[in-house]
Amino acid sequence: MSSDFSQDIILRELEELLSIAEDNTKKIAGMQEIISHHRDGLLYKTIGLYAILGSLFYAFSYTMGISIPWNLTPFIQALIIAFAGFSTFYFLRLLTINTRQRKRISKELEIERDIHSRLISMIFDQVKRAKQSDRLTTISEALIHIRVERLKSY
Repeated sequence: MSSDFSQDIILRELEELLSIAEDNTKKIAGMQEIISHHRDGLLYKTIGLYAILGSLFYAFSYTMGISIPWNLTPFIQALIIAFAGFSTFYFLRLLTINTRQRKRISKELEIERDIHSRLISMIFDQVKRAKQSDRLTTISEALIHIRVERLKSY
């Protein structure tokens, strides 16, 4: 009787480990998506910053007397310089925030991957115990194998 009970516990624990590992895999995938989004955002912000810096260069070159085909009033020049300066500050702030968030998420992702590898190891150990107890049918073993293979890609 206790042998059947311990074998049932092995199977329940295996199912629970698989469930936790699948949730962990979803969390890892979500974090990878967020990091990818941050990388894309960083690219767009960098392009925006270069565009603003180009405008700032244009305004300064015009102010310094370098010939540019458009006639701008000093007020418009001041507006361009103010806009470029504010935008540069704003974009640099966004880049800093983006970098901090990405680093924080990368650290969390590293922790989750470590947890994931430990879960996979525990699952393999539990599968071995379940095989030794002869409680796994061929179908159950195949389904567990499929689930584990999906988990191993992360």
